[in-house]
Amino acid sequence: MEGSMIAFFVLAALTLGGAMMMLSSVRVVHMIFSMALVFLAIAGLYILLGAEFVGIVQIVVYVGAITVLAVFGIMLTRHDAQETSKERSRVSRWLSLSTAVLLFIVLFMAISQTHFFSLGDMSQNGLPGIREIGMLFISHHVYTFELASVLLLSAFVGAIVMAKGDADDE
Repeated sequence: MEGSMIAFFVLAALTLGGAMMMLSSVRVVHMIFSMALVFLAIAGLYILLGAEFVGIVQIVVYVGAITVLAVFGIMLTRHDAQETSKERSRVSRWLSLSTAVLLFIVLFMAISQTHFFSLGDMSQNGLPGIREIGMLFISHHVYTFELASVLLLSAFVGAIVMAKGDADDE
């Protein structure tokens, strides 16, 4: 087996394992860190496929921003230290399992019938790499980039103000 196949199977196992840990966790913090593991493994899969820019954006946006935002959201809001889990009935467990199996079959069929580009096709098409996309951000789309960062900053400050306002009411 070549190295890229081994890397693919390791990253796929990390993705599936992290997703299962996220779904089976009781505590919200454990769910968030499991979700961060899934995001990192997916970024590794993107990089393995030759989409370096999408992999780096996955790490920066999802692992960095979304995970940190979720941790701050938990820290700034009140929640019970004792989190309880609801007992699910047998019917709901079997329904969940059958839905997951059905979704797996449908996705497997869709993926197996899809034609994907090879790395040779991608280089012949002249798709932009990280350097070209970065130059576009710096030169042509700098205002859009800065507007998005100001919007995210204002949403973060608004979340802090709302959380502090709830704490001052009581």
